Amino acid sequence: MVGDSLPNEGHLAKKFGVSVGTIRKAIEGLETNGLVKRIQGRGTYVAGIGSHVLRQKFVRLRGDDDGDMRLSYDLISIERVPPPSDVAQAAGWNPKVELLKVVQLVRFGGAGFGREVSHLPLARLPNFEKHMTFGQDLYPLLADYGIIVTSARERLSLTSSSRDIMDDLGAQEGGSILRLTRVAYCMEKTPVEHRVSHYLADGFNYDIEID
Repeated sequence: MVGDSLPNEGHLAKKFGVSVGTIRKAIEGLETNGLVKRIQGRGTYVAGIGSHVLRQKFVRLRGDDDGDMRLSYDLISIERVPPPSDVAQAAGWNPKVELLKVVQLVRFGGAGFGREVSHLPLARLPNFEKHMTFGQDLYPLLADYGIIVTSARERLSLTSSSRDIMDDLGAQEGGSILRLTRVAYCMEKTPVEHRVSHYLADGFNYDIEID
């Protein structure tokens, strides 16, 4: 399950009858493809099935050279909340249904690059807080619950930075930032996420495909 920790390398080597070096290389390959996440001093954790495919489809941020941006995530907070009126209206959720609010810092090259605030339907995600023990792309974790994100509706705008966002990013207040609002849908065409993201508005492109 996403969020579960892997046994240590020595235990895995003994179990599969291979060297620790072989296990280490295998884990490095899994990490490169986004299937596990290693956290210094804590261990290695499952990051999700199909992480690479989902990341390619829904993470549309690209560097100035049009290459993929290798992003990492720090979990800031996760809590149960009543739906804000604008979130409920945009996603078409019942205003009385409890939601999970997930706030994450997005890093690029180790530096704070963006902040993402997601609201998710609590009823479909039992024990979600226990499984999301570290910052990560949400969609592979949702897939472990049988929720496959297949489409999204987005709105892009430029806005002035606010103090709380820039404090999270460790940047100076006053610059322009990109605001991205997304409602994501699963295979049944029902909304499964409302997200508001803010990214520093320089050094990247937002890639959009129309088909």
